[in-house]
Parts: sequence; C-alpha cells; structure tokens
Amino acid sequence: MSRLKTVVLLFCLVLTTAAAATAQVTGSTTLTVSRAVIYVNKDSSCPGSGTIGSPYCSIQNAFNVAAAGDDIRIQKASSPYDENAIAQSSGSSGSPIIVESDDASNQAIIRYTGNGAVAGAMEFHDRNYWTVQNLTFDGKGVFTSTMAVWIGLSNSGRWSSGPALTGFRVLNNTFRNWGGTEAQESSLSTATQSAIGTLFISGGYGAPVGSFTIDGTVVQDNLFDTDRMIAISMTSTTHSIVQNNEIKNTTCGRQTSGGPGLAVVIDGMHLITGTVGFVTGDLFKGNLIHDHQLPGSCGLAPTGDGYWEADGIHGDVYPVGGTIDSNKIWNIDPANVHNGTSTGLHIEAGNFGWTVKNNVIYNIGYAGILNNQQTGSGPVNQYYNNTIYSNGSGAGNQIGIELRWGFAVVKNNIIGVTDLPIYVRSQAITAGGITIDYNDYWNQGTGANVASWNEGAITNFATWKTNCGCDSHSINADPQFVSSSTPDFHLQATSPAINAGITLTQVTTDFDGIARPQGSAYDMGAYDWH
Repeated sequence: MSRLKTVVLLFCLVLTTAAAATAQVTGSTTLTVSRAVIYVNKDSSCPGSGTIGSPYCSIQNAFNVAAAGDDIRIQKASSPYDENAIAQSSGSSGSPIIVESDDASNQAIIRYTGNGAVAGAMEFHDRNYWTVQNLTFDGKGVFTSTMAVWIGLSNSGRWSSGPALTGFRVLNNTFRNWGGTEAQESSLSTATQSAIGTLFISGGYGAPVGSFTIDGTVVQDNLFDTDRMIAISMTSTTHSIVQNNEIKNTTCGRQTSGGPGLAVVIDGMHLITGTVGFVTGDLFKGNLIHDHQLPGSCGLAPTGDGYWEADGIHGDVYPVGGTIDSNKIWNIDPANVHNGTSTGLHIEAGNFGWTVKNNVIYNIGYAGILNNQQTGSGPVNQYYNNTIYSNGSGAGNQIGIELRWGFAVVKNNIIGVTDLPIYVRSQAITAGGITIDYNDYWNQGTGANVASWNEGAITNFATWKTNCGCDSHSINADPQFVSSSTPDFHLQATSPAINAGITLTQVTTDFDGIARPQGSAYDMGAYDWH
C-alpha cells in the first residue's frame, strides 16, 4: 500500500472516530459529545455541543455525557464557573475520565456558591476512575459549599451502604479560600457540617471491616491555601497515596464535638473510619503542612462540651496500619495559646499499627507527636527517625513526643524542645507495649532535664532512664543542627547523633531520599549525614 493511501485511510479513520457520538438528553435538550475530547467554556452559547468550536456552556453538561476515556477540558472564561457539577458515569481502569484545564498555565476559576451546603463544586458519587487535574478552585468573595471536590459515597450512602470505589486521582490542583467567612461558618447548624473538607474522599463511616471503602486514591502535588477547617478529609480510605501536597494558612471552623457542643478545628488532614480494626494501608509522604491561622485571629469559640483542635495530620477513630513518611509540619499555634490542643501529628482513638518516620516537625505549640489511642490494644505505633524542634515561644508544656496511651516504639528520634522532649503518662504505662531507645533528647533551656514518667516532675536524663527502664542507648546532647533559626535540621559533621542510631528495616532512606546508612550505622533524626 502506498504511503499516500495509508495516510488518507488513517485520516478518514480519525474523522470517523471523532464524529462518533453519544446522544443523551438533559431536560429537553439533546447533547452530543466527541468520544475523545469534550470542551467547556461558560462564555459559549448554551448548551453547546462539546466541540472546540462549540464548547458546552457548563461543566455539568460535560459530566452528563462523559464516557470512559473522555478528556473534559475546561477553558478559562470571563468569570468563574459557579456550579455544583455531579458526575453521571465512570471511567475504567485503562480509560479513566479526565477533567482538567484546557490550558494548565491559564486556568479557569471554579467555585460553588453553596452557602454552606453539604456539596461540592465537583462531586463524584458512586463512580470510579476519574482524574481531576490542573484546576483552580477558588472561593474568594462567596460563601462556598463545604467542599470543593467530593469523591466517594453520597452523604446518605456513607452512613449506611454503598459500593466499594476505586481509581481516583487528584493531581496538581489549587484549592483556595474555601469555606466562607467566620460569620458565615458560625451560622451553620451542625447537621450541615456532617461532611467537611475542601477535598473530601468519602468511604463509609462505621461500616463493616472491608465494606464501603474507597481504594487506591492518589492525591498529589496540590496546593491548599487559606481553606477553612480541614484541607483534606478522608473516611474509610484504603491504599491511598497522599504525597507532595502543600497545605498552608488553614483557618478555623466549627463542627460537632461528638456531644451537644461545638468544637473549633484547624486540621491539615483528618483521617477517620468509625470501624474498629479498619486497616487503611494509606501513605502520607512528602507533604508540607504549615502556618495554620493563629488562634488569636480566630473569631470562633467552642460551645458546650466543645474543644479546640489544631493538628497537622489527625488520625481519628480507628484507622489502622498507615504510614506517615517524610512530611514537614511547622507553625501550628507556636505560642501555645490553647495549651494541650495543637499537635504536629495526632495519632488518636484506636489508631494502631502506624509507621511514622523521617518527619520534620517544628514550632508546634503543644506536642510534635501525640500518641493517644485512648483505649484497647493492637499493633504498636512505630515512631522512627523523626526530628522535632521548638523555638520555645510558647507558655510552657511544649512536648516533643507524648505517649498518652501505650503500644508505641520510639527509636532514632531527635527531640530538641524547651520544655519536655518526651512525656509518658500513667495511662500509657498501664496500657503497656512501650519500647523507647536510641533517641537524642535535648532540652534547650536546661540541657539534661528531658522527660516526665508516670505524671512525675521533669527529670534529668539519668533519672529518666532509671524511672522508665528504657533508653539505654539514647543520648542527651545538642544534636548540632546546621541551623535552628533558618531552619535547617540537617546535621553538622560533628553531631553526636551521627552513627548513634539502630538499624531499622522500616526506614531505608532519609527525608531527602538518601539511602540509610551513609556511615557505619544509622543516624538519629530525619536526615542521615553525608
């Protein structure tokens, strides 16, 4: 066959494929869509046909007709897209449906003036295999819905029944200014706040183990900036990868306290299942979470039995067996205005079997890491090679690692804070399952006064080792960071933490991805010196 004839036949095949259409009816209007690329531009005449010459005038029109393999491309318009678009179909494992900007360098603005409704600008309920990428969700100047993107079960289905879902990817998006003003937030009833989070990934709450999950979600390279209460909220997720996202300037919001009152919450990420023993296998890696709204700037207050909560990552009510690796978390209530309420990592309420490694956590008002399963037993939580530091700007009770409950192994960490590098409470001792060794403790104010055991006073290093019967290989020395003011928590060549750790098979690299060990033995802290 001649080259010319081959080209002509291929060209005809492309035209035939592009012309193949799926007709569906929305109201009284028949919409037709290309099977490959669907264009949307709200400045176009309605409804449009989805072609580049006649784009659909709404995202919902594109969602109504999208099929596996389609690419929905949203063009920048003269004003923001303001709608509640709900997916009507699923992609497939080899052919996901993609929704993205037509020009990633000149993105449309997407929002939904939902006035606090439990809804999203985009919703994907009981669907599979969608990719949301290179979009800007910005609620500036309007009272948005509670969510920008809602993936998973519907608000009714997630409490009772629903399918297992899979195949979602949320990549390289920007989420800004979601949640309205504090006055608007405070006007909401607790009933409207049953689903919350700028990005909400929702499996079933309290469902039987293995049921109503959302599996394999990837959330990567997104920016969350000045969003209210919770940036990323995840319920009954499994095998998720949440990595290389930045969450900053999160502002305070209110939600039910679990009783008759309201809590004031500022969380970067919130993880929950409601099911005892629910194994998630989720991975949280390489995220930057920082500069939560200062409590003094929050105009909201708890009511009744409510409380204050400000966490970088909060594992709440039963998720088991995830990994938190190489995240950097800083500036969360650094002045400790609400003592006991701000943490970098809060591993709570039945959260067993977590591996927490290589994280850098600094300038947190209360605790860098709080281990507080509250009741029960399970696989130990492993806290390995983390670096925790505080510049001591708060009013006392700043803690590096607090074990409020047991079943925890604490090894190879560097903890340099002004008050209490490690605190093991009586409930943790009673629960048991505690192993602590190969750590470097440094109280910046007094040097040797490093710890409290069983609600006792802060003691020096020697007394601590006697009281706890632990830390026989640990050290009490200035770790010699490159710079604690810049900050740069890499180690200087003369650091006593170099080659002072123990080999841990769960920790094969450091925060920078460098193989461990670089020397004759593992170093303490998040960075291996080289």
